[in-house]
Amino acid sequence: MKVLAVCIGVDNAGNFTKLDNAINDAIAMEGVFKSFDYDIILLKDISIKEWIALHAQLKKELSNYDSFIFFYAGHGIEVDGENYLTTSETEQNHETKAYYDRYAIRLSEVLDLEKHNMSISKIIIVDACRNNPMGVRGAQAGDFAPIATPRGTLIAFSTTSGETAADAGYTKNSAYTGTLVHYLESSSSIQAETLFKRVRQSVYSITKGKKVTWEHTSLIDEFYFQKPIPEAIDFGYPENYIIDTNYKYSDPHISTIIAQLQDYHYEVQNAALESFLSQPPNKLNQDEKFLMGRYIIRAVSNGSFKAQNILYDNLMGVLSSFSEQTKENHLLNGMLFELYFSNTGQFRFASENAEASNVLLALRNNGLFTESFAYLNKILASFANQILYYPVDGSNHEPVSLDFILTEDNTAVREIHHNGKNITDVIISAVGTSINSEENFKHKLSGLNIPIELIRFNSPKKLDGMMIRPNDGMEQSAF
Repeated sequence: MKVLAVCIGVDNAGNFTKLDNAINDAIAMEGVFKSFDYDIILLKDISIKEWIALHAQLKKELSNYDSFIFFYAGHGIEVDGENYLTTSETEQNHETKAYYDRYAIRLSEVLDLEKHNMSISKIIIVDACRNNPMGVRGAQAGDFAPIATPRGTLIAFSTTSGETAADAGYTKNSAYTGTLVHYLESSSSIQAETLFKRVRQSVYSITKGKKVTWEHTSLIDEFYFQKPIPEAIDFGYPENYIIDTNYKYSDPHISTIIAQLQDYHYEVQNAALESFLSQPPNKLNQDEKFLMGRYIIRAVSNGSFKAQNILYDNLMGVLSSFSEQTKENHLLNGMLFELYFSNTGQFRFASENAEASNVLLALRNNGLFTESFAYLNKILASFANQILYYPVDGSNHEPVSLDFILTEDNTAVREIHHNGKNITDVIISAVGTSINSEENFKHKLSGLNIPIELIRFNSPKKLDGMMIRPNDGMEQSAF
């Protein structure tokens, strides 16, 4: 993954209150990104001339990167619906938008970089307040204006709207950046959304509930600051079938079909699957069958009628035709793999389709597919402590019991535990905070690759209609 990271810190912005740690924050972020082998641009007390040059450089070079990270620490200001980040020349108490257009950085300029390039992920991190009493980070023009986040972008703020961002918290860094650096150094291989959530929980705790960080995301693909190395596990298939974003389209039998299945129009996907099923299974090698299994599950989630027909109406017939004499079934291997791993080969806690998970895991009791579940157990071994249900050689029928700890008035869920471990934030990140009904919530939880019939709730009160509201002091989840 080729990443460009821009780190900007502005301590001295015109006649704004001088900050002590904004430049330190940018330097700290630069150090972390340098350890990740990113390409880095660091600017301290950036002038408007330097920003103009940098913006031109980014417009020219960003298309060469897979991901772009922009970090800014300093004062922020909103004028007439436009959000600005201060430069060394920005003065406060000017009322005209034209002034700030000339002497400050428009946040929309950053967001619009490679706006129509769907192949690049953008992470925008702003450690500046969204409101500005004198002496703290921010600007006195009031809250930041509403922000439209282009597709493929995550934007993270150190505070919610209307709050101030403390310039201190750690020895040389703000509470937000210090916490973010900590998690980047210790947990960079988890998904970005999960990492920022952990930052939010820690900042909330560190500041005794006074600060709540904020993110808005329109990321399409999973983003990791550092991807775990899947090569450390023997998945049994070539790397470009595991990290299939690197697929070379060289297979004579399925290259065209795979290309069509990547089309988001279900009519095209239906035709591709008809073409696949018309081919004799013995024409395909085991790698091709594995990859097709993965794409069938994706097509189910994308709404392809033909894929849904395969999974829900004719699964046994299709799988039987792809069974080997050795009882291996590479098509099913691919389907099971897709439940637990992304297209970049990264383990994921929850599948993208709860119904597909239930249908496929129900096969664990069928003796025809013991080799596929033996394969699944082998590749999941390294992640066993991250899984709520482990299909031990396909025969595990032990219930998965979740303990619900309610608020004092018994109107909301405060924590969720499994085998004595607090898994609240993991559950929230996977299925959200709303429990419309217990049955509906069980269906959502089955997307964590738990057979729905094995899910048990232990709660002093019926959970229908409750919300999950973790409070201050909640211990961090165990995963």
